This record gives sequence, C-alpha cells and structure tokens, in this order.
Amino acid sequence: MVLFMKQLGGLIFGLLALSACGSSSGGSFNGTVAGYSLHVVESVFTPLPETEDNPAFTLIVLSDRPGICNGIRSGTWGKNTTSFGIYLISGRPSVSPASPGTYHLVTDQPNSGVAYFLKQDDQCRAAPGLSDNSVPATSGSVVLESIDASPGKRARGSYDIILRSGEHVTGTFDAAYCQPRSSSVSTTCG
Repeated sequence: MVLFMKQLGGLIFGLLALSACGSSSGGSFNGTVAGYSLHVVESVFTPLPETEDNPAFTLIVLSDRPGICNGIRSGTWGKNTTSFGIYLISGRPSVSPASPGTYHLVTDQPNSGVAYFLKQDDQCRAAPGLSDNSVPATSGSVVLESIDASPGKRARGSYDIILRSGEHVTGTFDAAYCQPRSSSVSTTCG
C-alpha cells in the first residue's frame, strides 16, 4: 500500500489523463487544507484496469473547475485548480469499478484506498502554503453507496478523511462516469 501511495502521489495528473468526458455532476467538500477550501463545481469517476505497476482501482475526482472531463481528455489540466482525488481499491485486486461498500484509507485491508488534496497555482505548481502539489490522506473512510460504470451513470457516496497536514475533511460526491481512455495522454499545465 505504501508503494502504491507513493506512485499515486507522483502520478495523480497522469492518471487523471486516462479519462474521457462525462456529464455534469457535483458533491461537497467540508473543511480547509492549509487555509484552502474546495467549492465543488464538478466531479467525475473512472474505473482503471489492473496494470503491471498498480492494482485495478476506481478514481473519483472533485474539482472547482468546470469541464473537468474535457481538461482530462485533452491533457490540459491543473492551472489554478483545487481538486480532491479518491482512489478506491476493491478487495478483489483485478476488479474495477469498485463495488459499493466502505473503503478504509491507507490500510492493507480489502476495500482500501488513498486520497489527495491538490491546490495548484497558475503554473501548476503547489499553491503558496503547500510544500507539495498534493496533501495525502493518513486515515479515514469512503462510503461508496452506488456506482454504475456506464455512459451517463454515476458514483455516489461520502467521505470522512484526515490528511497528512492534520486537517479533517468530510463531504459527498455525485460523480459522473468518465470512460477510461485506451491510451495514455501527456498532461500539460492548462
């Protein structure tokens, strides 16, 4: 799990670039990280298959930026954005999307996951007050109430998470499905 967390921390936007468009969606983010809040404008989810380096997982992203799928699809992402990424790993390693249930973060238990808060400036660097582009979760849980990985469908649930910075965040997601891309897209600041 620790190796997986390190890989995800460094690759979050690369993984986001694997998605394509979905429909309008939403959610909530309660709390602040280093003084930054997140007003959720849109949220998406995409199931990603198992690879040689990572298990299959479902990625959920809440963002303050409209048109998140278009940005992800084009590979132009990150400029002046605040987002929260949740990665759910099913108890069955090669299964994606994740099944409804409770996922405990930063554990080696079945139905686990990781999460990251990201705040970037106009050059896609860590915003002032943050030492890194992402602030990872150290504990918490995500309840995936429902999920349907079909065009026009959604993943719905809630989360209660403690971040490395010590901040406690809670919220909900009503994420639109984004179909996984068949090829990798390079991500640039945009």
